[in-house]
Amino acid sequence: MRWKTTLIVIALLAAAAAWHFLVDAPRQGRIEEEESLSKRLLPYGTGEVDSVTFFNPDGDIIKWKRSEGGWLITSPAVADGDPSAIDYMIDQMIPGSRKNEFDAGGNFADYGLASPFATIIFFNGSRGRIDTLRIGDGTPVGEQCYIRVGSSPNVTVAWAFTRNLVRKNLYHLRDKQFLHIPADSITGLSIGYGPSSVSFEKRGGTWLLKGTRTGVDKGLIEPYITSMAGAIIREFASESAGDAGFFGIGSPGMRIALLAGNDTVSIEFGREENGFVYAVRSGLDKVVSIERKYLQIFDWLPEELMVFNLASFVPGEIARIAWETPGSSVTFTAKDGAWSVAGDPGARIANKEIEYLLMILRGLTFQTARGERGPGPSGGYAGGESGSKVVRIVLSDSSGTVVDDITVKRLADGTEYGESSAACSSGVIKKDSVAELARIVARIVARSRK
Repeated sequence: MRWKTTLIVIALLAAAAAWHFLVDAPRQGRIEEEESLSKRLLPYGTGEVDSVTFFNPDGDIIKWKRSEGGWLITSPAVADGDPSAIDYMIDQMIPGSRKNEFDAGGNFADYGLASPFATIIFFNGSRGRIDTLRIGDGTPVGEQCYIRVGSSPNVTVAWAFTRNLVRKNLYHLRDKQFLHIPADSITGLSIGYGPSSVSFEKRGGTWLLKGTRTGVDKGLIEPYITSMAGAIIREFASESAGDAGFFGIGSPGMRIALLAGNDTVSIEFGREENGFVYAVRSGLDKVVSIERKYLQIFDWLPEELMVFNLASFVPGEIARIAWETPGSSVTFTAKDGAWSVAGDPGARIANKEIEYLLMILRGLTFQTARGERGPGPSGGYAGGESGSKVVRIVLSDSSGTVVDDITVKRLADGTEYGESSAACSSGVIKKDSVAELARIVARIVARSRK
């Protein structure tokens, strides 16, 4: 008989378990879900909102809708919305969590809901819903507010819903990022002022005067580009770029262009006002105001921007160095990574000696730049200087291609004037620079014969 009792107990336990899992637990889950839903302001999530109409405390009516990649403001101006500002605002309202709710007895004026502080209308296309939240100008606790959902007879106080949340105007909700390109993607910069212009390009991690190998101080260029890429619009002065002339844009013609991949962004600047400057950019049909600091680029002089290196080459690419003076010449060549004096294979040269020579040569800079190489058939330089040749240095790579052809002359007043074919520029170099190079060359030759 004992085993029969055991079977009965097991059967009863199994039945109780089945009832719990099949009937009671699902019912309890539904009750909890219904309770959770009943505490929400609205029965859906933020992702189901298709468009919004917002009546702010200042009486403005602002409309926006979901668009590809974010939000698009459609009224009172057409503009990209600020995703962070709009998403935060909606996330605090939907679905919302009721803190307290009570019957107003039809007397909404006592809660500031007869003439609401603000009103926001959500359009949910997937559910075919239009939901209106009216925010009262009364304050139940601190910054919290009274809310009426649709035509409900009840007044609600919700968690995380404050009057500050709806103190927004068009400027707060629209996209205020001036540019939408990362600084590290910018590989070109042009600066124009009136009829004059200059362009720079980034090659191999180095900024150069466009079309040359003349270096540009990246300590000036890169911080400016980084700052410009993060520029914030401080005011939308006009919703049409056609009003640019009224804001001084186009005269005297201050402009820059940024190249990023296949895209070029052009920016024109106008007059200054209260520490800001009016500007328009391509792709944005607005006149905006940004910080005045972005005009600093027009104050830079060429001498500040340029890194006036006499020579322009990559040391590791050099496999032949020809040194020629009016009274002598010597050539160093590299084969299989080993340097020697040309014509004397036994005259071996330590690699560090050549590395030092190239380092000193590459570090020589112009004290005064005279200009780029002119287009004349003689291959002369814009400086047009004449004088006695002191030295000519020809640098070639392993294929025999000339990488740089450098000539230094001594002018009548004793200054040394250098010219570089690779840098396409010329100018006065530091006094006795050639004498220092000559001492290094002489030491290399002397040591190679030991």
